[in-house]
Amino acid sequence: MAGNKFVAMFLMCMVVAAAMNMVIEAGDPTKGGSDVYNKCFEKCRKSCQGGETHCEMSCDETCDAEELKGT
Repeated sequence: MAGNKFVAMFLMCMVVAAAMNMVIEAGDPTKGGSDVYNKCFEKCRKSCQGGETHCEMSCDETCDAEELKGT
């Protein structure tokens, strides 16, 4: 019985740790990343007229490609 509780607690800790890691990785796109990406992203967001979510996704895709091209 104690073994089952131990396994359940271990699995719960693993789920929480994974969720915390995903939140950190999905943080603000303007923080972290290269200078090329950050400059591109800010320029793109200021000029975008398609709504917050659309602009963020579009700019992220565009600037990812630009960053890869630059390295």
